[in-house]
Amino acid sequence: MTETEKNTAEAGYSRRRVAIQTRFDEDTYAKGKVLAAVYDESFNATLVRALKNEIQRYEDRYGELPRQVVPEESPHTQKPGKPQTSAPPP
Repeated sequence: MTETEKNTAEAGYSRRRVAIQTRFDEDTYAKGKVLAAVYDESFNATLVRALKNEIQRYEDRYGELPRQVVPEESPHTQKPGKPQTSAPPP
């Protein structure tokens, strides 16, 4: 288990990954890429870290957010090390 995986497990986060698509204005995207380079990490890692920090900040102030469970068969859910093979029928 990598150090990142240990930290993720200790923080109570699931190891299951969810693939999403996001949209940014050009300035936010450009500055995010620079910030990722400053931290020597991927753009995705920068986004994940920023979101986790925001969740923690919110929960420290207002209490724990509810967890919305993604259905097991969701086409957006991907288990670590297991590539998605096909999308479910419409």
